[in-house]
Amino acid sequence: YLDRMTTGIVDGPSRNTPERADALRVFPNPSRDHFTIATNGARDIRITDVLGREVWRGRNENTATVDATAWPSGIYLLQAGSLVKTIVKQQSR
Repeated sequence: YLDRMTTGIVDGPSRNTPERADALRVFPNPSRDHFTIATNGARDIRITDVLGREVWRGRNENTATVDATAWPSGIYLLQAGSLVKTIVKQQSR
C-alpha cells in the first residue's frame, strides 16, 4: 500500500511537484571553454560562482551555449527555476 501523501505521487501537474532532474542538462562538464545548456522548454538561466557573484544570465529556448573562456577555473552553480546544477570550469591550456 502506497500512501500518496508520503511518496509525493500525484495524478497530474502540481505546483508542489519537484521538477524532473532531466529537465536541465549541462555538457561537457567539466569544460575548459564553453558549456551547452539543454532544457525542456524556455527557462531563465543564472550562473554564479561559489561566492554568489553572477557570471552569466540568459533565457534558454531548449539549448544555449555559454562562453566560459574568461571565467577563472572553479566551481559554478547553474540555476534554472528550482533546478540547480554544479558545473566545473577547468583551467585553460
